[in-house]
Amino acid sequence: MIMQKLASTLLISTLFAAASCQGQEAPEPTPAETASGVEVPVKEETEMSSDEVSLCKDDSLPIEGTELCASAALLHMDLAADHEPMALADPSCEWVPQASPMVDQYLVYMAQKCEGVTGKLEIAIGNHRSDVLLVKSALSASSVGDGTDGSADPYPVGYIYTTIDGLSAEESILKRAELDAVASEESFEGCELHTDGDGLYVVRLSEEGMDNLDPDMPPAVCGPLGMHDGGWNFWKILSDDFLMFVETSGDLWHDVDYTTMKMVSQ
Repeated sequence: MIMQKLASTLLISTLFAAASCQGQEAPEPTPAETASGVEVPVKEETEMSSDEVSLCKDDSLPIEGTELCASAALLHMDLAADHEPMALADPSCEWVPQASPMVDQYLVYMAQKCEGVTGKLEIAIGNHRSDVLLVKSALSASSVGDGTDGSADPYPVGYIYTTIDGLSAEESILKRAELDAVASEESFEGCELHTDGDGLYVVRLSEEGMDNLDPDMPPAVCGPLGMHDGGWNFWKILSDDFLMFVETSGDLWHDVDYTTMKMVSQ
């Protein structure tokens, strides 16, 4: 496990280093200066413009199916310095930046890469919401899978919603959950938005309300977009305009680290 974390940390460090020489020619930002007097460069946009060559500045190709370089995707995720990668399915696997297009946006995230296969999400655009599907599985190509090429029947892992005009992202989560509960004729009484500060949100009852639930029954509160047992479900704010409700299995291994997802403009 320690070696897996070290490998993931080295990968992220390498990509951050590549980001410093990727994208447009070096601008002339005004550096921020720390208390110790060490200059810290200001972050600049690192996506490739349409008139640039297809290669990234580190001579690597953009993420397959996009014009976004891996180091740019990693910068957009803005992972905390103490971000701890999820468990790898196999010591030979690694976490790599991945991106999925959605009209004029990219959903960026960290995905497992095993035996040359990288986990991949696909976004099916809809009127009310957009479905997010797992369409390529690195796990299936690893030692814990069946050794296939990673092709998978589209597997739903969540839904993307827009924020609601006049409401903040957090308020939009609560309202979206309420609208879905009402449409499903389920109770939303006493439902609140909760977070443990890691950027993930859950719609559920208060602590007292949760304690009063029947202990012999699996918790299921606040409608389809609330908290329920039997899997891993939470809300993630992707940007000022987009939210995602993640609803996937409670397995130890996942093709995608859903906690890293962000939405960026193309």
